[in-house]
Amino acid sequence: MTGAAHGIGKGIAKAYAEADAHVVLADVQENKGKILVNELLTVGYSAFFIKTDVRIEEYDLAFFLNDILTLRPK
Repeated sequence: MTGAAHGIGKGIAKAYAEADAHVVLADVQENKGKILVNELLTVGYSAFFIKTDVRIEEYDLAFFLNDILTLRPK
């Protein structure tokens, strides 16, 4: 979920987590993203954070997916 550190993205990320999805939070606001991950993990949901800025033109979905596969909890 991009933009997951605040606002609508945060609400959507929480809703997916509550529906038992494994949530990948992505945002430029690393501190807020990690706080949300900790909140979700504390109540037993599956979540992790990747610092991401989709405004960067060179941003590549394959790069993001590689990060998810590499950094996700095993």
